[in-house]
Amino acid sequence: MVDTISQHRLKHSYWEKPIVESDGSIWCAICGARLKPDKPEKIGEFELWDINEDIVFNDEGIAQNETEIITKNIEYVLKREGLWKEGMSVILPSGALAILDIENETYQYDFEVFEEDGNTMAYRGTCYGHGTWFDFTKRFLLHDMTVELYRGD
Repeated sequence: MVDTISQHRLKHSYWEKPIVESDGSIWCAICGARLKPDKPEKIGEFELWDINEDIVFNDEGIAQNETEIITKNIEYVLKREGLWKEGMSVILPSGALAILDIENETYQYDFEVFEEDGNTMAYRGTCYGHGTWFDFTKRFLLHDMTVELYRGD
């Protein structure tokens, strides 16, 4: 597990400013441990309008296809922005958990993007947007999505 700068600072009786390499990697100047920034670096917010895909729910109220729809569209945004590399994978860490505000018809998904090795996190972020809930057909139609993207750890 890689410590943040603040976490690692507590492990030493004195502190020196960490070493930041040209590739952005951060190292403790005292012991050489790899560190990560206290707050992830925000890359940006990217919009994808008119997904126009339904999330379909079964009779028990469990979504049948939301993981596929959301991961496919996050991947699309990353490819469009030139941030995708072959072998990357999008993971929704809590399964396909959406924080849905049915009254205001909003959704939010947290996601992580891993490199080909499956261990190195390239990006993390949140996608959110609006949809339309159709009670009579048990469908939630996604209209748009904004991807808020941060560097991984």
